[in-house]
Amino acid sequence: MSTIQYVIRQNDFAYNDEWHLTNCVSTGAIKQIYTDKAEAEKAYKSLVVEGLYYDELCNYDIGNGEADDEIYEKLEALILEKTGKTFNIDDGEIPKLNEDDAFEFAKISGIVWYQLLEVDASQPCYVLWINSEEDYFSGYETGSIISSQDENFGDVSWESNIYAMDYEFEALFDKPLSELSDSPDLFKAFIEQTPDIRYHAEKDSIIGIFPRQYRIYSLKSLKLLS
Repeated sequence: MSTIQYVIRQNDFAYNDEWHLTNCVSTGAIKQIYTDKAEAEKAYKSLVVEGLYYDELCNYDIGNGEADDEIYEKLEALILEKTGKTFNIDDGEIPKLNEDDAFEFAKISGIVWYQLLEVDASQPCYVLWINSEEDYFSGYETGSIISSQDENFGDVSWESNIYAMDYEFEALFDKPLSELSDSPDLFKAFIEQTPDIRYHAEKDSIIGIFPRQYRIYSLKSLKLLS
């Protein structure tokens, strides 16, 4: 029996207090799960089209002049071809289109509220747990729980999410290693091998962490040792 499943998950767009950022997306809640690929693709397309008409264009970056000119040109050409009418992004409304054409509009514009994933249900899904908050680690810009079937989270964009860990890192600063870990010598050896952790020898403490440069397995090691 196949363990492959097709999962439709919501895309959570970052928000800048004015509009959604279609180029900054995290994987959100699971919407539906299928075992049949064709059925999943059909449902996925319907959900994407439904999401396209959920809000006005002015509530997205593309509706505020934040996209490349090429994107606007492609949208104008699509609407002209499919409806025979001109389209201006400043009008703020998306023309009524059939499902296939609306799906194409969504893909070009970036207003895609869902994603379709093929996953192996027999494999584990990894998340990060923050002991001090008794909660899962969520992305900085979207608030979505970060998850992956890669134990090293190689498919996660840490450039946009790592800042959510700042508070956790700051709790490690200016404290003796013996206070942070039951194995201070092992902890110190790890720190010395990690260039982006700043260690003060006289204080025997961490004085800074700059995590954008090192991989998630180092972050896991840090939390295990501390």
